[in-house]
Amino acid sequence: MSDVQQLHETLISLMKKHKVKELSRECAPECKVLHIPNGKPLLIKRHSIDEQERNNCVEAYFEIGEASLLNKGIADLIEHIMEEPLYDELRTNQQLGYHVSCSTRWNENIVGFLVKVVSATHSPDSIWECIRLFLKSFFETSIKSLKKDREKYREHIETLAELKLADSVNMDEESGALWTEIYQGDCEFHRHVGEAAILSHITPSMVIEAYKKLIHPSSPDVKCLLVFLYGQGSSKTEPKLSNEIDEDNVLKRSIEVKNPQQDIHNGQFHYYSKVYAKEVKL
Repeated sequence: MSDVQQLHETLISLMKKHKVKELSRECAPECKVLHIPNGKPLLIKRHSIDEQERNNCVEAYFEIGEASLLNKGIADLIEHIMEEPLYDELRTNQQLGYHVSCSTRWNENIVGFLVKVVSATHSPDSIWECIRLFLKSFFETSIKSLKKDREKYREHIETLAELKLADSVNMDEESGALWTEIYQGDCEFHRHVGEAAILSHITPSMVIEAYKKLIHPSSPDVKCLLVFLYGQGSSKTEPKLSNEIDEDNVLKRSIEVKNPQQDIHNGQFHYYSKVYAKEVKL
């Protein structure tokens, strides 16, 4: 008997022993996700827990759209193209901080794109300004040129597909991917194959239009959520900022919604219920 089969039988035995039963859909917890409105970025400001923390952090999250292989593929391709230039410009040239990264997000059936910078020398507002200017210049220097240099674009597609089809580095990486599928409720255990296959159907025009509409800071359709974390030990002062989310109040109001199918609207916040698949407007 293999280790996997033995583990499976052990789990089944324990579930029977403790009379573990599958929860009904009615018992599933309701999960609400902030649906970011178009236009000016929304902002959450927080101070670090550690009073001696000298680093500041900015996370700029851009909503791409509903979860699909196509949206995920476009976001992954943008990440693949941007990763090195982003690090070279903000980390090496501008020396903002030791951590500079971009990544694709797939949370609660929403695909997003995240740019993150951690810095001990710049305030969050300065970091965001550098990110914003980079995203604008990157569109002009790299994204718009995808149509012209078809050979380079093909290399991006092939390299990314190879990375997705590569074997897991270790058991921890593989099990983490499998448990993510279980947690999300999709159980698409061979998702990486589909993600690799969809890349061949993504054209340069699709990437250009997606970036221009969903990530470019000047786009009227951009949906951006900014998280500014201020290190309490940082010498940088907190600037006066507008259009800020009172996150605690938002969460309280979201909990108070009794009927997820009820349409409640105050003109600013939107939530999606994963359980009922209906939009809830607060």
